[in-house]
Amino acid sequence: MTAGPSVGNAPAPAGPPGAGRAADRISLQSAAACSVEIFVHQFLLLAVWLPLCTLVLPFLLFLTSISLIDGALASAARRGLPGDAGKGPTSLSDEQASIAAAVLTLIVASHAAQVYRRSRRDFAAAAAGSRRYLAPRGRNGDALRAQVGSLWSLAAPSGMPPPDVCWFPNAAVLACALRRAQGPTIAISAGLWTSLESGRPLAEIILQHELAHLRYHDPARFGMLSALAAAAGRVLRILLWATALLVAFFLLIAAPFLAEPRGGPPALLRQEIMIGGVGLLVASLCPLAAAIVRRYIGLIT
Repeated sequence: MTAGPSVGNAPAPAGPPGAGRAADRISLQSAAACSVEIFVHQFLLLAVWLPLCTLVLPFLLFLTSISLIDGALASAARRGLPGDAGKGPTSLSDEQASIAAAVLTLIVASHAAQVYRRSRRDFAAAAAGSRRYLAPRGRNGDALRAQVGSLWSLAAPSGMPPPDVCWFPNAAVLACALRRAQGPTIAISAGLWTSLESGRPLAEIILQHELAHLRYHDPARFGMLSALAAAAGRVLRILLWATALLVAFFLLIAAPFLAEPRGGPPALLRQEIMIGGVGLLVASLCPLAAAIVRRYIGLIT
């Protein structure tokens, strides 16, 4: 890295009396509004959408599937039995179907918990070693640490130690807030380092933004949210495949028994189209729910 002028700490030009207080008040109001919005999004994500995706939807789908499959198999068995035997075997009761659906939901939820734990480990490992992070050295490195420390003193309360500083070879203007084994770390690209030395205001804004993430311990929260998104996505993919298999089952089992003389091919075609249409409608809920979860996580982060 080439040495550059130490800029970006010049005092702001003086404004009219009261302008500073008005700016501070607007800044506090904006921060409060942002905090309320983030709280609302977190509440909707954690209290509404994640339970809906990982517990309510699986239970309803499994309960409906078990009831429909049981009824279809009982109907098929009755068709093949003569006389009074046409009553067929005893089907599952509502309590038995609910218990079976609850057991399947718990199995899927346990799998989602495993995905969550594995995603947390993968996120921590990626943050620790996905890039080749280097320690800034020499006079330029000391100047970079001093500039980061100066901005950190504005963002963090007194007594909170500044983060470790490292850089990675990339010409783009990038910065990453990391939680590594040695503690909070701010990783700066070579392009951002050069921009800081050139005194570009955007580079300082980007650096302040990432330092604010460290100030409020956001990297750990980001890891949790990413793992939650992975777990919810896995559950919704399971539901999507379960819905597809259920539709295929009904399309196969309905065809032989709907092709009757009183119904004919038109009735069979109508029934098959209805089954496929309802299955497509139900299956579309899975990617829609996944998109909503990703959207709320994006709004929070």
